[in-house]
Amino acid sequence: MEENKIYRLEEMLDSMKDSIDNIASVIAKQKRLLEIVGDAPDAEDFADFIEASEKQIEDYEEQKEKLLGRKSKLDFVIKSAKENEATDTLVNNFMDAIGMFD
Repeated sequence: MEENKIYRLEEMLDSMKDSIDNIASVIAKQKRLLEIVGDAPDAEDFADFIEASEKQIEDYEEQKEKLLGRKSKLDFVIKSAKENEATDTLVNNFMDAIGMFD
């Protein structure tokens, strides 16, 4: 019998969770930094920096939302594979077919 690779998907899921947490932390810190800079007496001197940082925060928030969606789908696949032997076989065969984790 071939190796069951569902545990590898669980490792991916853990990495996704860590990435989501990291992105959330970066977003919070950047927002706090923008508050500090925006409240400074010479804030207008940093208008370009503030604008660029706000755009970067938006990009990070989009990345976070994509990761949350992927995490949810991967979690569903893992749970389905654990609950149903046919799904487990299908998922493992699919991973083998595309060379995932080789």
